[in-house]
Order: sequence, then structure tokens, then C-alpha cells
Amino acid sequence: MYIKHFGHSSFYIKTAKGVTIITDPYDETVGAPKINETADIVTVSHDHYDHSAVGEVKGKPRIVRGEGTWDIRGVEIEGKRCFHDNHGGSLRGACTMYRFIADGLVVCHMADIGEDLNQNIVDFAKGCDVLMIPVGGKYTIDANTAMQYCRAIGAKIVIPMHYYVEGVKLDIAPAGSFLAGMGGYRRVKELEIDRENIKMRAGVVYLQD
Repeated sequence: MYIKHFGHSSFYIKTAKGVTIITDPYDETVGAPKINETADIVTVSHDHYDHSAVGEVKGKPRIVRGEGTWDIRGVEIEGKRCFHDNHGGSLRGACTMYRFIADGLVVCHMADIGEDLNQNIVDFAKGCDVLMIPVGGKYTIDANTAMQYCRAIGAKIVIPMHYYVEGVKLDIAPAGSFLAGMGGYRRVKELEIDRENIKMRAGVVYLQD
């Protein structure tokens, strides 16, 4: 499985069989690099402009939204609702986390979760191989809450998302506090993993050029 981070909450995932997935595509106003890829599957966690710009994706992808289960070209997908704030969605509504199963690996994308540590959320992601988790605060959980989730979930690989980098036009924090609090990380441009090598690549991975 190949994984790269476009920016914000958007990732490109390619399975060993060549099936491609893009999560939460954003539009150009976010200030992150332009998404310039074709995909077979696009997941949308919620309908905010920085997570639902499906028109930025090339090709004719299958669009996955909301709760449910899907099996698309051998990729198993499960969506579970969570809240975008810590007040039952009264401030920013709901969003959908996704679990992907492919190549014998489980990848969990935690969307724009804003809830404090919640056992139902932990149970959904528990034991996944790769956890993609927001760390920038304000609109999502912050670095401290993200660390609590990471400890409870126990993923082999943790990839932070939804944080500030130069050019991003959102008032969110950089990933530095999270990376420091997790006690070390590897910075790489892209990630290739399989069942055989994932233990050697375990830890926090900061996917940046």
C-alpha cells in the first residue's frame, strides 16, 4: 500500500492491486497544494469546502459519503458518524470517520473529529494499522486530545493531519506540539507499507516534502 499526503485531511492511497482512494479533497482556497490525481474512490467526511471538493479529483471516482459499508473493487470501507465539536454537533455538525481494509491492512481516517476521548470512537479505530488523526485544534481536536486517542487506539503507524503549514489559510496550529508530545517521528514524503514491513515502519510519520 502506498500513501501520500496532499495536505490538510486529504490523502492518496493506492493498493497493491492499483485501486486508488482520495480522502477529503479540498478546494484551492485552503492554500494547500493542488490535488492533481485521478482516483477510483473518493471519501467525503462532511460537506465543508475544505473536505468535499470532489471536482478537484480527476477521473470518474465512486463518491462515498456518510455512515455505511461498501466493498468497492476489493476495498472494504466502513463509515461511522462522529461530531465535529465537543457539544454533540451543535456547533459544527457531524462528520464521518472511515475505515479502509485492503492489502491485509486497516487504515482509519478520523475526519474532523472534535470530541474528547470517547470509547465508541476508540472502539471503531482500535488496533488499526494506520491512523490518520487531526491535530491542529480549533475546528478539531487539539494535539493533547489527539495524543490521548493515539494511546487508546494503539495504531502501528500514526499520521497527523489538519494542521497549519505555510500557505494554509486556516487558523489552526502546526503539528509541532503533537510531534514533540509523541516523542519522536519520521519525516518522509511518502509511505509504502505491507504486512511484512509495517512493524519496521511503526511510529509517528510526518508526511511532508
